[in-house]
Amino acid sequence: MNRDTTHLLDTHNRKIATIVGRFSNIVAAATASIYENPNTIEQASSNSLKMQTEASALVSEIQGLLSLNRQLKLLWMSGPLRQPGEEDAREAVIDAQANSVVQLYDQALVMRDAAIAKIMKDKAEGGAHSNVDS
Repeated sequence: MNRDTTHLLDTHNRKIATIVGRFSNIVAAATASIYENPNTIEQASSNSLKMQTEASALVSEIQGLLSLNRQLKLLWMSGPLRQPGEEDAREAVIDAQANSVVQLYDQALVMRDAAIAKIMKDKAEGGAHSNVDS
């Protein structure tokens, strides 16, 4: 599958523009004034045929857009919309930051353990002093 987001977004925008154009053509054919033309029946038939043709093309374009949406959803479920290796530098920075956070966390644990040990030692020494004094 193609993971080129620029291509997919361009395709999406082109499909939307085509759908809007098709719908505009249907509205124009439906609202065309047939009374100005002396060949009213032929003009009405032509407008009807144009509306049917444009409606079929509109349905086809919408099906294509739905297919593109399914493709995008599949790509989003299977991973990010970028080429493999495209953001290696960014991932390396994230890994380095994660390692520094791990080191800081380990230092905080050591400091906490030292503080707890000091409190326990002070309590033990304080208890021993109170027994000696009495």
